[in-house]
Amino acid sequence: MSTGKLNYHLEQLKGLIEKNSNQKYALTSFSKKAIEHLNLIEQKTSPEDEKYVKIAAFSQKTSIQPILKAFLTISIALSAVLTAVWVFLAYVFITEGAPIFVFILMPVLIAIGLGLLGTLINALVRAPSWIKRFEQR
Repeated sequence: MSTGKLNYHLEQLKGLIEKNSNQKYALTSFSKKAIEHLNLIEQKTSPEDEKYVKIAAFSQKTSIQPILKAFLTISIALSAVLTAVWVFLAYVFITEGAPIFVFILMPVLIAIGLGLLGTLINALVRAPSWIKRFEQR
């Protein structure tokens, strides 16, 4: 596991684990009580309540982060391809000749493409922190 992923998961467990005097992670008293309560709930769950326990367990495991990261990655790829096409067309128009408005339009389109590409890359880099804040709400 990479350091970034480890730090992300340790942050998710804040309040449930802490470093002890040996600098090793250990359960807090709060997490020990939580485990006891969860075990009691699991032992006393009626068949009717079983579906709600499964729903609660599933909702704790789901996250929009993988979906959003995949969406941003695909968007970056499409934006890069679109910008590359605009650069190629600009090259063709310069070498073959084109009307004046094309010479004005192509730099604008290329600048928009590069700006969009930069924005998407920035969003992908910052995604874990703002997704975490969004999911906590």
